[in-house]
Amino acid sequence: FLDICDGNMEEGSMRCDANVSIRLRGEKILNTRTETKNLNSIRNVQRAIQYEIQRQIELAESEGTVEPETMGFDAVSGKTYTMRSKELANDYRYFPEPDIPPVQVAAADVMLIRESMPELPAAMHKRLVSLFGLSEYDASVIVAEKESAMYYNELADLTGNYKAAANWLNGPIRNYLNENAVGYEELPVNTTQVAALIKMIDENRISFSVATQRVFPELVRRGKDVQPEALVSELGLLQEDNLDLLKGYIQQVMERNPQKVAEYRSGKKGIAGMFMGEVMKLSGGKADPKKTNQLLTEALDQIL
Repeated sequence: FLDICDGNMEEGSMRCDANVSIRLRGEKILNTRTETKNLNSIRNVQRAIQYEIQRQIELAESEGTVEPETMGFDAVSGKTYTMRSKELANDYRYFPEPDIPPVQVAAADVMLIRESMPELPAAMHKRLVSLFGLSEYDASVIVAEKESAMYYNELADLTGNYKAAANWLNGPIRNYLNENAVGYEELPVNTTQVAALIKMIDENRISFSVATQRVFPELVRRGKDVQPEALVSELGLLQEDNLDLLKGYIQQVMERNPQKVAEYRSGKKGIAGMFMGEVMKLSGGKADPKKTNQLLTEALDQIL
């Protein structure tokens, strides 16, 4: 259960304690609980509860003991830690709040509320899998948080490549949020910019690796007013598909690795990826992967 201790929710401030205990499915008695103190956002409440649940499960499965402790939460690492033990845990008393009477809601009011509610996580999960073709895992990660679901819906409205949108949300974007311990409201890249990157990748104007490793970090640094197309041009990252230029890269790589070429032609086909990696490195990641792979295979298989 949660205990909202103080703070002004209208102003966006809060302080919340989360009490967590676990039990086996079918059991009626909960195990020893812990209390994680002073959580200051809904996102951190969720992260702390998820971590503490997993920690207690691992303890139970390893025949360890969950101690009645007061925990703190490190927002950067996403982990709880012991602050103090509850020496007087047996003296705690739990009973219904006498000043809060039971609330009874009429069936008609329930129906009215239900009809006015937005799409719920289960319905959105079903839509993402059945209509958008996402995997169960991708859909589950997206709907796990309201903010990620809203961000994905907005991004999906801007691009028809729903799988790419999920890859961006569950990859580079989530990595940034976790590494910096921030929420979507603090993400310095908007959905329009991400949609533009997806479009440029789909049109073979930039590669996914260039988009995620070079363009995205620069967008993060410069902010939401930067146009991805202009940034890619400024950085000289447009994908190269000139056949003569690509053949030149391939020739250089083969000349630098004659022993590897001989190994490949003697049947060691598994090293083809090494050549591809060297060509991409030589081109600064700008070589068109599809055309490069085709030209590279032709050059390596060429009978001398």
